[in-house]
Amino acid sequence: MTVSKHEGLKRSSVDGEVQLADLGDVTLAYETFGSDRDPPAVLIMGLATEMLGWPDAFCSDLADRGHALRHGLRYVGLLDALAPA
Repeated sequence: MTVSKHEGLKRSSVDGEVQLADLGDVTLAYETFGSDRDPPAVLIMGLATEMLGWPDAFCSDLADRGHALRHGLRYVGLLDALAPA
């Protein structure tokens, strides 16, 4: 797995930064908040809604309490930018 930061996808007003995890045949976008020393609360958005559907204020509150991770779903939102033309 390769992880990289992708400045072009930075769209959050929270302290997180969109990162990409290259898993071979698929690349997933994700963002973490808070201390990575704590176990993360993993936020999984529902069908056809991008990860930014989780309100920034909610993610900030989770970050204040520990660690949170929100990730993108394949072919939804931020990941559309990664699809081959």
